[in-house]
Amino acid sequence: MDNNTQHPRTRLLTIENDLRKKIRDAASSARNKDILSLSERLKKCEELLKQYDLLNEAISMFEVIVPPEWEDLIIKIESLPGETTDSFANRARERLAEILRERGITVSRKGTVFQTRRGKIAVMFSNDYKKWPDKWFFGAPEDDYTCLVFLCREQKLTKVNTFFIPPEFIQRHRHLFRVSNTGHFNFTVLRREGRWVWKPTGNEPIDITLYKERLPNSH
Repeated sequence: MDNNTQHPRTRLLTIENDLRKKIRDAASSARNKDILSLSERLKKCEELLKQYDLLNEAISMFEVIVPPEWEDLIIKIESLPGETTDSFANRARERLAEILRERGITVSRKGTVFQTRRGKIAVMFSNDYKKWPDKWFFGAPEDDYTCLVFLCREQKLTKVNTFFIPPEFIQRHRHLFRVSNTGHFNFTVLRREGRWVWKPTGNEPIDITLYKERLPNSH
């Protein structure tokens, strides 16, 4: 493929990888002058990548389609005596499936994945922790999902904050998804001064507050 027809971010990543390789080659030959020059170029490339991501996110805020808000999508479930986290998470997912069916959406469930007519939805659950009261960690098997759902449990409030991440968001930010050694996507959601963000590894936070208790148009 001609470099000029590649996606700008792909071109930058290609340049970045090439520079890293050249730096390794220069280091193996002790070419210190080349290492310094290449390192300066690599730093500029990394800065451009960061600026590109920030600009892309700023532009996307003008393009985002805010789906109509649905009421009673807040999931409140009382913990049962001695109940495990897995049991609570299962009941939260089942309650979500019930709500979707009540709204006329055909849903079949296989563990943490919902299947609708539009495709697969990864429904991820996480507790808050005393050490990190405003941070939730999620994981889902690597797959081609139509939507993502983050269920952020606040244990003291017996509340589950629900975020429906729509297809257009996934398409826009798919390049930021990271896969662990176990073949899972890993996600971190943070709450900051009343706003909710997804924090991609090695990148700036991306605001997802718009998707709280809302259902994407495609599901």
